[in-house]
Amino acid sequence: MRKEFVGKRYRDKLIAMSLAILVLGSSCLGCSKKSDVERRRQSENETFDETETTDYLYDEPESLGRSMTYADGSLIFHHMHVDEAAIPIEYDLDKFIKVDGKMTYEDEKYTYKLGVDVSKYQEKVKWDKVEKEGYEFAMIRLGYRGYTEGEIFLDEKYEYNIKAANRSGLDVGVYFFSQAITEDEAIEEANFVLEHVKDQELGMPIVYDPEIVYNDKSRTKGISKEQFTKNTLAFCNTIADAGYEVMIYANMLWEDQQLNMSEIMKYDIWYADYVGLPQTPYHFSMWQYTDKGTVDGIKGGADINIQLIEK
Repeated sequence: MRKEFVGKRYRDKLIAMSLAILVLGSSCLGCSKKSDVERRRQSENETFDETETTDYLYDEPESLGRSMTYADGSLIFHHMHVDEAAIPIEYDLDKFIKVDGKMTYEDEKYTYKLGVDVSKYQEKVKWDKVEKEGYEFAMIRLGYRGYTEGEIFLDEKYEYNIKAANRSGLDVGVYFFSQAITEDEAIEEANFVLEHVKDQELGMPIVYDPEIVYNDKSRTKGISKEQFTKNTLAFCNTIADAGYEVMIYANMLWEDQQLNMSEIMKYDIWYADYVGLPQTPYHFSMWQYTDKGTVDGIKGGADINIQLIEK
C-alpha cells in the first residue's frame, strides 16, 4: 500500500512558490502555461480551469480583513478578500492523504467516500467495473444549456448512465451545466431537471453547475456577481422546494469573482481544484480533486471526487 502525504508536499510547494514570487515580482503574475495545465472539456459548453502546481498564500492587511492570493488554471494569480460571513473550511488539510493514488480523509468528525462524475464525453461507461474499483457514487450530467443560443439539451448518455450506475449499486446524483443569464432562466433549468429526475432513484444531490466559458464567446460573459448569485439561488431554491437535496459546483475563480459566498452557503458546495490540496478558505462537502484519474470502466482521464461525510 502506497501512502502519499499530500500536506507535506503541499507545504514544500508553498515555500518554493513563495520564493519564486519574491524573486520574479509582479511581472510574473500574468504568466500563462496553458499548453501544460489547461484542458478544455470536449463540449460546446464546458471549459475547466486546472493546475497541479499552485497553492494559496494568506495575507492580513490591517484595514481590509483577511485576504489571500490564489492561482487559477492558467497559473495567473489573483488577490481576493475572504468573505468572513461565509462558513470557513473545517478540514485538517494534513489529513488528506493519497493511498494507492486515491484521496482519503479521516478525523474525529469526518469520514469519506469516493466517486466519479461523467457526461456523454466519457462515452459508454462500464459501471460494474467502476463499482468494483471501490467507487461508491456517481455524479451524472443530466443536461446543459448552450452557451451561445441558450437552448436546453438533455445529455445524450443521461438515461443510460443513471440507470446503469444505479443497477451497479452506486449512489447517484445529477448535475446541470447552466448558462442562465436571468433568474427566470435558472428556474427554467431547475424545472427541466425536476422533470427528468422524477422517475429516477437519487442517493446524491442535484447540482447546479454555473460556469463562465472564458475562451470563447459566451452568453454569460459580463453577468454581474450579484446576478450570478441570484441565478444560483433561484435554481437551488426551486430544487430544494421540490424536496431534493441540492449542491453548487464551484472553483476558486467562481468563489472569488462570481458568487457571494455568504449568500449561497445554505447549500453545500462541490468544490473543484486540482492542486495538491484545496485552495479555498470556504467549507465544502465534496472535492473534485482530479480530472486525470484512471478508473477501470471509464475511457481516458476521469474526474474523481471525495465526499466528506460527518460521522
